[in-house]
Amino acid sequence: MPVKRTSHAVYDTKDHLVWAPKYRRGIIREDVRRRVAQVLRQVAEDFGFDLVELEVGKEHVHVFLNFPPRYSIAKVVGILKSGSSPK
Repeated sequence: MPVKRTSHAVYDTKDHLVWAPKYRRGIIREDVRRRVAQVLRQVAEDFGFDLVELEVGKEHVHVFLNFPPRYSIAKVVGILKSGSSPK
């Protein structure tokens, strides 16, 4: 993936995030997996994150993404998790 540029920065941040339910129980059903993937893609697009890889399994969610340096990793996780939580 090429280096990205903004008016004040050149960056290539890639982070791998993994979320799992307590005790890694396989509780994520197929319909929920599809919806979580759809919502995470939409949130990433809305905030300008480059979603390189996304996998939603029965017991975990893997996200590999590139994001602008104006966001800390804690902020990115907060955005993704709050955007994908039930309203």
